[in-house]
Amino acid sequence: MKVTKTHLARTILKVTISMAALVGFAVTSTQQALADSSSAFYNGETASTTPVEFPGSQLQFSVYLTSSDDDSATSNYGSYAYHQGTVASYPEPEARSIIDKDKLKGQLYANYVIYNPTDTDQPVNNQFFIRKGDPAPAVLASYDWTEKATKYTPASGFEDGPQLYNGDIFYTLAQFKANNQQYYTVDSVTALKTQGTLGPKGTYSLKVPLKVSDNINYYDNSDTNTLYLANQLRTPIANKKETIDTAAIRARIAEKVPLTGKFLPVVKNADGSYTPISDIQSVMPDIANNNGSLRFDDFWIIHSYPSTVNTNFDTLQQVPYTTSQLSYYIDESKLLDSTGASLLDNLKKNYGYTLPTNADGTTQSLFNYVYGDTPTFTKDGKTIASPLGSNGVGSFYLVFSKIPNWVKPADNNNHGGGSSGSSTTTTTTNNSTTTNPTNNAWNPSNPTATNGTGLPNYAAVKGAAVYATKKIYMYKHADFKKSQRIAVYPKAKRVNRPMFVVLDYVKSSNGTLRYKVRDVNHGKKTAGKVGYITSSKKFVVNAYYQTMPKSKKITVIAKNGVHAYKSASLNGRSKTYKKGTKLTVKKIVKHNLTTRYQLSNGYYVTANKKFVIQN
Repeated sequence: MKVTKTHLARTILKVTISMAALVGFAVTSTQQALADSSSAFYNGETASTTPVEFPGSQLQFSVYLTSSDDDSATSNYGSYAYHQGTVASYPEPEARSIIDKDKLKGQLYANYVIYNPTDTDQPVNNQFFIRKGDPAPAVLASYDWTEKATKYTPASGFEDGPQLYNGDIFYTLAQFKANNQQYYTVDSVTALKTQGTLGPKGTYSLKVPLKVSDNINYYDNSDTNTLYLANQLRTPIANKKETIDTAAIRARIAEKVPLTGKFLPVVKNADGSYTPISDIQSVMPDIANNNGSLRFDDFWIIHSYPSTVNTNFDTLQQVPYTTSQLSYYIDESKLLDSTGASLLDNLKKNYGYTLPTNADGTTQSLFNYVYGDTPTFTKDGKTIASPLGSNGVGSFYLVFSKIPNWVKPADNNNHGGGSSGSSTTTTTTNNSTTTNPTNNAWNPSNPTATNGTGLPNYAAVKGAAVYATKKIYMYKHADFKKSQRIAVYPKAKRVNRPMFVVLDYVKSSNGTLRYKVRDVNHGKKTAGKVGYITSSKKFVVNAYYQTMPKSKKITVIAKNGVHAYKSASLNGRSKTYKKGTKLTVKKIVKHNLTTRYQLSNGYYVTANKKFVIQN
């Protein structure tokens, strides 16, 4: 076949390319992946530039992003996922990267590499996915991709390069261009495909130009606005089925959040509003110097397979690439006041403020907030303008509670602060006025306690995961109206029950408690929706076990089994237990707002009710 300059971009070149040359920028990309570098990619505190090696397939796969202005800097490499039929599982933590929109100066490229480290020929039947979401954050920019290979023999129909897919079937480039141009445009391509044989130590690579959408919403971190790349090997198995092994990565194009000003201290009122605590503002720390207490969940996606809930910041943390309706976490126990001393110690001793309590009476420490929320602020029972982002205050607030019956120490010098008088809210009911101490309002506790919130004891802790046991609806507002339904969730089998994260508590106009939640049903059309659902324990319960099984036995019910790990943070995967396996439990362990079961062998498994059941 004659190779011309015009066809070079889509022609298989018989050149020698070593795997080291293709993936040899691991050190460079790691150095340039940090948040303060000039690279457009942020890959977390530990960048991944290691190819994926699939059990049984013998091949090594890579999938990652580069940009034209700095081709040596890359996104994270895709991690290992496998698909059996229509069921997906992620044996490794899903690879994720953030693309800094202000640093992305040039073209964005998707890179797919297949390498055969063996001494025998290996079959290749790969599909390369290049878009996800509607609208997609990035699409195929042109047909001028770069295809290179050594020791690669393409199958019939792939001699002139990869075939194209746009939701129907795969076509050669000539066939694709010959179709109705209204539907077969370059930006409608959703996948490319190559098929053939890769010889010993042979390499195949494809570099695809992408166009970032002009209409991308940088302030939306939902799955529909996250670019998805996949290098997918499809291997036939019995009964006309196939095993699908995938190297997959997600990348979100986002803006940095400015970490300026000081944290704003507030108390939360019974109506859900917040009242600033002016007498302790002077001792609050700078947001930028938060002693590692502020963490961002840059990818809020919480999967329906075994994983950690509300700990997606484990790999992309302390980096404020965030958007509206995105979770962030503050470990207030780590915060230092303006003098460098413990903020909580100062507040307890000199001002009479402390942290709210959990349902069991223990003190809360890790708080889950939503960035971009527009909370209502009140003072003396009246709504006031938002104090966030003005007069030296930043965009982040901290909730505290007044210590009941606290008395100011006689030798209190306030450590540079003002008076420590009690903060109150005033409410008027039936022409009578009642003044009560403020508190952080609805966090589950004993309703009969002097500082109680009136919540039922079964109410889920804010930030925890719950799932629906019966058919429910999500509504726009706390007053449920049929015309304001956002989504419907039919009754489902245990392993398929819809799951949500509790963001807040709200009462309807008639006083009924509602959960404000985010839909975390990954892969569903409703994923990412925020609204209100019932809090009734007849319909919604905690998605994680809170107690030990009486028999000290659990059974795996997840179709793909569950993974066991060496630590309660579910790091260091050791083995996988198949569906139906009975396990002996040693104890239940809390991890942030979730629970794990420690097995008799010392390993940890999820306590998610969708994956295991108590015997």
